Amino acid sequence: MLQQLKRWLNESLESLRQTLESFAEWTGTPDGKARFGRLQSVVGFIAVLALIGASVAALYHLPSWYVNENVGPRVLRSPLRAFELENETRKTLTQIILGIFGLLVLYFTWRRVKAGDKTAAVAEQGHLTDRYTKAIEQLGKLENGEPNIEVRLGGIYALERIAYDSPRDQQTIMEVLCAYVRRNAVPTPAPPASEPPAGESPDETPPAKEKPRIDIQAILTVIGRRQRGNRREKESYEIDLSGAYLNGAQLYKAHLEGALLNEAHLEGAYLSEARLEGALLNEAHLEGADLSFAHLEGAYLRKAHLEGAVLLNAHLEGAVLLNAHLEGADLHNAHLEGAGLHEAHLEGAVLSFAHLEGAVLSGAHLEGAVLFEAHLEGADLSGAHLEGSRNLTVDQVKSAKNWETAHYSPDFRRQLGLPDPPA
Repeated sequence: MLQQLKRWLNESLESLRQTLESFAEWTGTPDGKARFGRLQSVVGFIAVLALIGASVAALYHLPSWYVNENVGPRVLRSPLRAFELENETRKTLTQIILGIFGLLVLYFTWRRVKAGDKTAAVAEQGHLTDRYTKAIEQLGKLENGEPNIEVRLGGIYALERIAYDSPRDQQTIMEVLCAYVRRNAVPTPAPPASEPPAGESPDETPPAKEKPRIDIQAILTVIGRRQRGNRREKESYEIDLSGAYLNGAQLYKAHLEGALLNEAHLEGAYLSEARLEGALLNEAHLEGADLSFAHLEGAYLRKAHLEGAVLLNAHLEGAVLLNAHLEGADLHNAHLEGAGLHEAHLEGAVLSFAHLEGAVLSGAHLEGAVLFEAHLEGADLSGAHLEGSRNLTVDQVKSAKNWETAHYSPDFRRQLGLPDPPA
């Protein structure tokens, strides 16, 4: 008996397995999928009809059963009272069933909307990918072996639009644009000097002011005005333009916080009100650049070249300017509180009304610098060179620290009450 039962179970399981395999193969074919879809629709329709029938049956029978089970026989002796109780119960049950149906409708509607949103998101992402690919192709467009600037500009602004529409793609796009600048913003070879014809004087026309190529400037504008925020760029992300030749670039109010600009060439660039907080500008070339009202708080400018730069009202609080070259720079009313100017070159610089409270000026060269009403309270003047500094007063010097070890002209040493240096 047990053997027969075991054999019957094995045969039943094998038959079920074969049926399931056949069903899987059938639904795997296109015709089978279509039939299976129709089967699902029919089954769903039958299920809905069954649910409606069960609901109607429940509304008809449940109230009578509920009243008979929960109401005393005295009340039920009155047919009218019994009918009223059944009717009230039926209304309550109808509300419950309709509420359940309403919740089911809401759930399936939400599922459909969610599925529609997902489909739309996938379609939109595919559209963005197509736009991105086309823009990258435009970015490398050549014509007769030379960059096709018009087409490249279209690609640049198309990438800017994609970055605006898709926050999660912005960082990648900015990295692509920065790489383009580093690759293409290279020094332009100087034309060979031509000898003037005999009897004619050489051409003394000054060379035209250097400026970036049109597409390079367009990218700098896009980078400078980009949207920012945690949804668009990682907190650690930095714009990387290190080593790029950007002489004469227009970067007014550009957002370059924390940017990598080491050894970049920005001679004559317009950086007024630019945001360069925490930027790395070590050994950068900023000769003659306009940095008025720029924000360079905490920036690193070791050995940077700022000769003749305009830093009027610039913010350099806590900036590191070790061995920086600021000869002839205009630092009128600049904020240099706590800045590190160790061995910096400030010969002939204008520092009138400059804020140098707590700045480190040890070993700094201030020969011929204009220090009218400069604030030196708490500044470290150890070994600073102040020979020939103009508009410097005794009170200014004595408000600083370690002023006794600084270098002064003989007359000013006497005013400070210092002995003459040993011969």
